[in-house]
Amino acid sequence: MMSAPVAMSARLDGAARDVATRAVMKAYIDASVVLRIVLDQPGQLEDAQQIDEPLTSSLTFVEVFRTLDRVRLAGHLGDQVLGVHYRAAREMLDQFGSIDLDRATFERAAEPLRTPLRTLDALHLATALRWREATGDELLFATHDRELAEAAAVAGLDVVGA
Repeated sequence: MMSAPVAMSARLDGAARDVATRAVMKAYIDASVVLRIVLDQPGQLEDAQQIDEPLTSSLTFVEVFRTLDRVRLAGHLGDQVLGVHYRAAREMLDQFGSIDLDRATFERAAEPLRTPLRTLDALHLATALRWREATGDELLFATHDRELAEAAAVAGLDVVGA
């Protein structure tokens, strides 16, 4: 029988081994995921702590801050609370790798798709697909938008959040 400190050490060693052998989880995060966390809404992404390398489009930055301002203008957030949410969003987005949109991404987003998708969502999907193709790395796609999730899955991405 192992003593408590030895048993605890064995569990910690096993956990360290699991982390060391686990593949790095890279995920493309859309604005809906960021906003649910920043606004502390229900249904937040459960796997967020497992993501080692969060990535997003430069478009997400604009979407998040425009949405926060729209919520303020609708009277749902006061200026002080808005400032708290702005800071939280900026801190979160500063931790993400940012993928700039280029002409090739716009062209990819304009291509016909097998599912209906709004313009900004097509840009998110095109950004993630082009990043995956350029790097050859596996990429999880995190969104709470059902249409975007369906389009991402049809395009061959593993999807969480919807």
